Amino acid sequence: ELSGQIPSSIGNLTNLKYLAVSINNLSGSIPASLYKLNNLVYFVASFNQFTGSVSSSIGNLTNLEELDLGYNQFSGSVPSQISNLRKLINVDLKKNYFTGQIPQGVVNLTLLEEFDLSYNQLGGTIPANIGNLVKLKNLYINDNKLTGSVPSSMANLTELERLYIHNN
Repeated sequence: ELSGQIPSSIGNLTNLKYLAVSINNLSGSIPASLYKLNNLVYFVASFNQFTGSVSSSIGNLTNLEELDLGYNQFSGSVPSQISNLRKLINVDLKKNYFTGQIPQGVVNLTLLEEFDLSYNQLGGTIPANIGNLVKLKNLYINDNKLTGSVPSSMANLTELERLYIHNN
């Protein structure tokens, strides 16, 4: 089991496409230099002890297809710049301490198949145009503090296999 922080020198690995550091005891925040790795396709850092917020610079990782930061201690809001990541297929941010709202721009991530924001402290409403995510198979937004109604556009999610919206 690895501990400590991801070194800022990770930013020197400019050809890096796949970065998996999950199931360790890594801590601290994600170094700013990591957000400069614009060839990154896969970033999995789940099951660690990461803290702090996820930088708005995450929007620079425009080749990212998989983002898994689940089971950490991230806080603050989910950065709206995540909606710049148009190649995303899987997003897993479950079991953190995210607050604020689900960014409205996520409805433009039309390649998304899995979107997991469960077990956070997100408030506000489900984005009205969530039905734009027509490839979505799994949507987990349970165990948050969401309010309002279920958007009628959800009827467009004909590929949906799992919809977890309980305990809000």
